Amino acid sequence: MGNRALGDRLPAAARRVAAACVLFAPHVPLLFQGEEHGEQGPFQFFTDHDDPAIAEAVREGRRKEFERFEAFGREEVPDPQARETFERSKVHPESGDDELRSFYRALIETRAWLPKEVQTEVDEGAKVLRVRRGRLELIADFAHTTVELKEVG
Repeated sequence: MGNRALGDRLPAAARRVAAACVLFAPHVPLLFQGEEHGEQGPFQFFTDHDDPAIAEAVREGRRKEFERFEAFGREEVPDPQARETFERSKVHPESGDDELRSFYRALIETRAWLPKEVQTEVDEGAKVLRVRRGRLELIADFAHTTVELKEVG
């Protein structure tokens, strides 16, 4: 995720694979607001500057930041100072996906006992990433947007 012009989120099909890769890695995972329950709404960049000059500089900066991307040439980047931009970005956990929540919970609980050592194997042609930590192996298939955790000997 991150800083996207329109605040769009990952497609639903890719969420489990992305979550598994982030949560299975040994680093501190950074979860984007609402992704743990499958938030559908956008998360748009918003500000609340009192100084009109700063507010306008931020608006102009956002426009310039994305004008070089052809995909946004015809769409207006949301005004970061507009109340509507903030309102569209509110998280709605009640409308989330309980299965995805359970998936995140299980991966977070698993992290607690995994060793830090990591072995990886990548098959770029098949778009498959294998990550082994201790007795568990994550198989992330980006081509078919599937993920599997299995115990290995």
